[in-house]
Amino acid sequence: MKSIKNWKTISEPISLKEAYEALESQSYNGVNYERLSIGYCGRIIDKYDDRRNLEFNIHEVTSNKWLIMVPDDDKERILYKARDIIKKEHFLNLKNDKIDNMSIHELWKEISKYISFSNDEVIYRVIKTIVENKLYKKS
Repeated sequence: MKSIKNWKTISEPISLKEAYEALESQSYNGVNYERLSIGYCGRIIDKYDDRRNLEFNIHEVTSNKWLIMVPDDDKERILYKARDIIKKEHFLNLKNDKIDNMSIHELWKEISKYISFSNDEVIYRVIKTIVENKLYKKS
């Protein structure tokens, strides 16, 4: 099972009952999905979670703000490429299993930490590359 870090919402806010039915059937609005999850306030429940042992608090049960989500393939592709680059270069000296479970933000945090302990010349080159290539701007 592939761990998904990036999800996109495909529904309006709905009740837990409606969301759970979509999760069970892996379909929403008559469309079947290969991978569908539900979410509420940062909690994501995927089809691979042990649904028989899930517990919900009173706010989750009574809320009509549950969302149905599917993997965001574009963001997942970027994350996969970033992980691959780091693993091929053995850049962070982390095990592949750990890298494979990190989000792109977690990877960047590790890279930033690694660079911050470098010498001034390395830090300067990183700053220069970011600014000269305008890497801070959205493409």
